[in-house]
Amino acid sequence: MNQTSTGPPESGPQRALSALTYAGILLNLGSLWSALRLIDILGKMPLPTARYEADLDIRRLSLRLNNETSPHDVEAPYRLRGIWAYMAWHCLTSLLLGTLCIVTQIAMLVWLYEALSVSLAITVLAIFVSAPMLLSFFV
Repeated sequence: MNQTSTGPPESGPQRALSALTYAGILLNLGSLWSALRLIDILGKMPLPTARYEADLDIRRLSLRLNNETSPHDVEAPYRLRGIWAYMAWHCLTSLLLGTLCIVTQIAMLVWLYEALSVSLAITVLAIFVSAPMLLSFFV
């Protein structure tokens, strides 16, 4: 089925904006559902882990409260493995990429339709807002 449009044909930047819009929405929806499932399973965690905490020794307690605790140290006692580890990574990756799509879309929209001074101000703000998100890829 052919799609007909009554308006002028879209340019390349307008198509990129549309693609970023749809990608941002879908990625953030995926992140939302992963987060909701994780909240559901993690909310039930204290009851099952309470049964295993009875034989807790002081070394394991200090390991969890130490700043040098690795993700494996948390995953092992709480059984965050398999599909739940995948859900955690899916949630984080989808959230970061979806947010990056939205920030890029805002920057593109401003550069296409606003004055130079507004474009520069928004670009600086977008970089400032995105810094923690971009640093989380490397830290």
